[in-house]
Amino acid sequence: MLLALVIVAGASSCKKEENGGTGNCSNGTFTATVNGTAFTGSTYQNTLVRTTQSGTKVKRLDIRATAADGKVVILTVTNLEGAANGKCMKVDTYYNDPTQNYSNSAGYEGIIGTYMLNSTTVAGQTMPVPGSQGSITISSCDETNAQLSGTFNFTTSTLGGGSAYTITGTFTNMCYTFSE
Repeated sequence: MLLALVIVAGASSCKKEENGGTGNCSNGTFTATVNGTAFTGSTYQNTLVRTTQSGTKVKRLDIRATAADGKVVILTVTNLEGAANGKCMKVDTYYNDPTQNYSNSAGYEGIIGTYMLNSTTVAGQTMPVPGSQGSITISSCDETNAQLSGTFNFTTSTLGGGSAYTITGTFTNMCYTFSE
């Protein structure tokens, strides 16, 4: 059911990279609140990958914002509808609840939100299951300049019932690299 989210997660062997190579960029802004505390991204690694799964084109966007204190917020969006075209994400709202997204035989669109205490310690992650709350809205995507903007909100959970983190925020003119 969530095959596209899982398969695209492993799509690291890309044929072609454009717009800067590594996904590192310094333009754009990323601000959020994490359980009421301000979070501001200071470095970014953003990628948009298009691959084929079960004969269906799939796009996966990862926005990775790291704050000066080393904490990280990662936004992941999987797009199936219209994924065969262009080097941008479809302007739309994508939900953590996969039943609210477009679906076909290859899988579901959707999001995963991740909060990390440092570059290796995951504090919480959303689980894409029916009835779960959270969304990422892509409000604009500029293919020419490889930049996108939007908003997000979700609550993470941890395996074993640890701390939950409520995260809301915006990203504006975030650059990304495209690979296929």
